[in-house]
Amino acid sequence: MMRRIQRTIWAAGLSVALVCVLAAAGFSAPTVMVNGQALAGGDKLVVIENAMLLPMQTVANALGAQSDYRANEQHKIILTRGNDTLNLWLGNTMATINGRPVTADVSPTMVGLTIYVPLRVAVQSFGGSVQYDPVSAVAYVNIAQPPGPGGPTQPPGQTVTVQGEILQVYLGATTSVMIREATTNATRLIPLAGQCQILRGVAGQAPTVVQAGDLRAGDQAQVTVTGGQAVRIIATAPGGGQQLQHMRVQIAGVAGKYLLLPAGKSLLVADNAIILDEKGQAIALTALRPQDRVLIVFDTARNVAVSITRETPAAPPAGDTAPPKFVALTPTLNSTIQNSSPIVETRFTDDHSGINKGATTMTFDGQNVTAQCSVGDDYIRYQTTHLADGLHQVDVNITDKAGNTSRNQRAFTIQAPADKQILIVSHNAGQTLGVGAVLKVTAKVARPGGNMTCAIGTWKEGLAMQRVGQSNTYTHSYKVQVGDKVTAKIKVTYGPPQGQSVVAYSQADAVIDGGAPVTLKITQPKANAIVGKEMVVSGTATAGYRVRVNVRYNKKRFLDMSNDLPQQIVVANAAGAWQTAAFEMENALFGKADTYDIKAELLAPAVQGQQDTVIATTKLTVKGK
Repeated sequence: MMRRIQRTIWAAGLSVALVCVLAAAGFSAPTVMVNGQALAGGDKLVVIENAMLLPMQTVANALGAQSDYRANEQHKIILTRGNDTLNLWLGNTMATINGRPVTADVSPTMVGLTIYVPLRVAVQSFGGSVQYDPVSAVAYVNIAQPPGPGGPTQPPGQTVTVQGEILQVYLGATTSVMIREATTNATRLIPLAGQCQILRGVAGQAPTVVQAGDLRAGDQAQVTVTGGQAVRIIATAPGGGQQLQHMRVQIAGVAGKYLLLPAGKSLLVADNAIILDEKGQAIALTALRPQDRVLIVFDTARNVAVSITRETPAAPPAGDTAPPKFVALTPTLNSTIQNSSPIVETRFTDDHSGINKGATTMTFDGQNVTAQCSVGDDYIRYQTTHLADGLHQVDVNITDKAGNTSRNQRAFTIQAPADKQILIVSHNAGQTLGVGAVLKVTAKVARPGGNMTCAIGTWKEGLAMQRVGQSNTYTHSYKVQVGDKVTAKIKVTYGPPQGQSVVAYSQADAVIDGGAPVTLKITQPKANAIVGKEMVVSGTATAGYRVRVNVRYNKKRFLDMSNDLPQQIVVANAAGAWQTAAFEMENALFGKADTYDIKAELLAPAVQGQQDTVIATTKLTVKGK
């Protein structure tokens, strides 16, 4: 009598727990994955303090076993798989496998007319493993194929290789790795054999022996599986300093490059992120819908998502089969306008389930510009800038929350006035550019294909500008030298393919200051002077700059016996004076030279890792005695 009361209390608690678990899962019902495939009836999973229960027949289906319930044998439950038999009893944690006693983490029980069986003891008794992920409410079962009438369908020692990305590592009595296979995108939970060899390395480096706890989510792994257990794992960590983690969540939608998460949070999606649907097919980020449940792999070092897989799609609203409608277009279809920077806008409406804003996209002149657009529940708007004359094409796709789509393709023409051929002139010298900086002048035109020059005030004129590819943009670059100094507007002159040349100016002055002009002179010795056994070279230069002095020994006989004397580098003092140590003028093979060539070079300030830059040179020749 007492046992019957206990079973009644337990069954009542279980029915309450079932409701609580479904509510806690929140976004979707619990799921059971068996060897990477969803189990029919897995949504009936009940979990209490990590103890998992499923209806008896569902457990049998998952394991490929036969089930039987014998109420007249103390409410005995029998699961038979090949030559193995597991016996359990209602209201009792005691069980036997092939007559050997084992203990379940929770006792079987009956809710209404349905018998619930503890999943873990059933799976482990038949040689499999199971792990539960409370975040996603998913139980992962991994078990070898059951033996058939003609013997085992998979020999106990059969070896297979699994390649893919590690999603999670579970440490404990049964250490396992969760892997998403590269070829099928199926998720598998693989238990590790007791003597499993584990090697891990960084991309481009040889792997070293590690422990299971050293494996990380995001590692690419090659797993050798024998008899359903991993016996060897070779893992490679991604390069580039990535630190990958994963999470499962039901998304709130997509906005541009951001994935909208619950509680008002968002996550930036990398430009090269892999986006897959529930069938493992590549899809656009904007194809994800609010309430989709996804697996996100993100790089915590950069805080960006690098992979998103939709595991459970949002249920479409019932009864909505009508696609959304377009109601207004700007510019209108086949119109001709003079404005070279028009706002391109498309307005739409949906009378049923409403627009899925995250799936609204715009392509302009063949380029996806959705990330630069302003997107609302009934519009998408793109601000163009300085477009060339001619035909421009717009392609807008919209989707409602039931998955119905509509597409609008249109074109319009821009024809700028003849006196507005130069659309904009800009530069990067709004703040002062110093020595070594590069002034970059950019101009955009309405009718590309002509010739363009630019001038920096009256200081530099007639500088040729180059067209960038086949665009309507022209550029010119100038590297600031020592002594350059000017503040002036940039003037550009453009000769279009047809029509008269036009002139335009930048709105802001370009400011260049290369400091004081450089100076370099040799004051001693004088040109053609006669020097003796020693010679000191002196002169003036820009204060603080280095001067490199070379002397060439010239002697003509039957052969040219010229050579260079040892080089010297000196620094001009605060007054601009510099002087070398004495050169040994007869430090050569044949005594006195006929002449000596002196060359002084002014060097730009030293930059670590770069060769010296010569910014001024002066020369003279002296005679030997």
